[in-house]
Amino acid sequence: AAIGVAPLLLVPSASGHETEILLTISLLVYVVAVGSTQKFSAYRPVVPIVLGPMVLAYVASMLWFPGIAPKVLALGGVVAGLWSHRMAASFNRSIVQSMELSIRNENLVAALEAHGARLREQTAIAEDARRAAEHAERAKTRFLAAASHDLRQPMHAISLLVGALHPRSSGPEREIMARLERSVDAMDGLFS
Repeated sequence: AAIGVAPLLLVPSASGHETEILLTISLLVYVVAVGSTQKFSAYRPVVPIVLGPMVLAYVASMLWFPGIAPKVLALGGVVAGLWSHRMAASFNRSIVQSMELSIRNENLVAALEAHGARLREQTAIAEDARRAAEHAERAKTRFLAAASHDLRQPMHAISLLVGALHPRSSGPEREIMARLERSVDAMDGLFS
């Protein structure tokens, strides 16, 4: 909730740069929403408890500002919140599946040790364990690919937004846009 009310707390009145400041704060809120889903996705019921107050406070504080840009940014906050909740559900499913596969692998290893006296049974159980391990490896690879893809989506959207605003900026705004572009490039490099 404290992050959500950042626009009210951090935007100086009549500074002339409210839109740029609101855009920067909005990008921060969007990134926090996405980052928190990854952190809290292991226990799915916490996600709406974390995202709900932040998104609601953010939308309410953005609607307080006049003009269309804050309204669009508020809508972006709602989209980021919903998208982050969906991403958390996807991460949670992958985590649960990985845990189930891990437990299954441990059970297969225990079964292999219990039936160590018979070669035929050992061969069948070892084959099952190998398939389960390959399945777990494929599941892990899919999870990492999905996580990488899902994390790159908001960065791509932010990059498009910054690119769309860059031609319209002039003077001091151009320097702010250049800084935003460098920040987006740095985040993309970190994801890579």
